Amino acid sequence: ELASRDRDTILRLLGLFGEFSQTLPAIFQLQDLVNLDLTMPLAEGGHGIIYKAIYKNQIICVKAVRMYHRQSAKAELAARAREIGLAAHLSHSNILPFLGSAVSSEKVPRMCFVFPWMENGNLVRYLKVHPEIHRIPLLHDIISALGFLHQNGIVHGSLKASKVLVSETGHAILADFIMSSRDQFSLITDFSNLSISVNWMAPELLVLKPRPTHASDIWAFGCVCYEVLTGLIPFHEYQTIPQVIRAVIKQEVPSKPSNDGWDELSEKAWSLMEECWKYGSDQRPNSEQLRDALSKFNLVDHRPSPMSPAHWVKKDGPKIDYARVIEILHEVLQSATTEP
Repeated sequence: ELASRDRDTILRLLGLFGEFSQTLPAIFQLQDLVNLDLTMPLAEGGHGIIYKAIYKNQIICVKAVRMYHRQSAKAELAARAREIGLAAHLSHSNILPFLGSAVSSEKVPRMCFVFPWMENGNLVRYLKVHPEIHRIPLLHDIISALGFLHQNGIVHGSLKASKVLVSETGHAILADFIMSSRDQFSLITDFSNLSISVNWMAPELLVLKPRPTHASDIWAFGCVCYEVLTGLIPFHEYQTIPQVIRAVIKQEVPSKPSNDGWDELSEKAWSLMEECWKYGSDQRPNSEQLRDALSKFNLVDHRPSPMSPAHWVKKDGPKIDYARVIEILHEVLQSATTEP
C-alpha cells in the first residue's frame, strides 16, 4: 500500500502528464476491443449506450459514447487523457474499476469505455430481489467509497441508489462519479440519464446552482440511506419537480416513515440522515465521520470479503519497479517546484 502522500503525488503527476501529453498509458488502450459486436444495446445512459460483452474470457460492460461534435473519437480520447488516467488509477474495493478504453471500428467511430460487468445490477434492483439483506453494511460500503473519492479531490455529483452497483459478493460498488476539475458530467463514468434528479439534490444546488461539492454529496448520501432503508425515493409524496423545489426552499427534509417495522438500527440511521440534511452545508458531517458512525453500529457482516480491484483488472505487461517510479516522480516534482 502506498502512503497517502505518495498516492496523492502520483495521481497529481499522472493527471499533469495526461493533460500535457494527451496520451493514455498503453496498458489502458484496448486495441483488440475494436471488433466487439455493438449492435444489441442493453441500456441507454445520459451520454452513451451500454453493452454486455466478452473480452479475454471476462464478462465486461462496454459504454459506447456518442459524439455530438466534429471532433473524432480518437481526438476526444486524447483530450480526455487526464480524466481517463485518473479514473484508471482510483483503486478501491467499493469503486467500479476502469479496465480501459478503445475507439470502435464502426463507420462513425465511438469512444468505448470498459468496466467489469455487475450481474446483480444496481442497488434498487438488488434490494427488491433480496429484501432480507441487511442494509447498514451496504451503506458503510457506499460511504467508504465516497470518502475515498473525497480524499482524492473528486466529487460524485449525482449520488443515488440507482447509481450504486452490487458485486457478486453482495458489496456496494460506486459508479457514475464526476471529476471535480470538470464543469460537466464525466463521459467515462456516467451510466444514467442526466435528467435533473432534484429529489436527491442539496438545497444549495437548487437555489444557488453552484457546482456539486463534497457537502452536497453528503446530502445525497442521506437520501441514499433513505432509499435503502425505506424503499422510497426522498420527497416521494410530491408528484412534480416544482413541488419538490418548493419543499426544499421551505427547508423541508424527506418525511420519516411510520414506526411500524422501524427497528433500533433504523432509528439510529435516521439520526445520521438528519445530520446529512442540515441546510447549512458547512454543518453537515464529512464522509469520515459518517463512516465511523456507521461502524459503531457493530452489525455483524456475514458477506464474503469484498473483491479487490485486482480481481477485475487483469493486465498483461512487464513488471514495474514501483519504488523506482515513486523515486523518479518525486525527483520530477522537486525539480518542477524549484525552477525559477
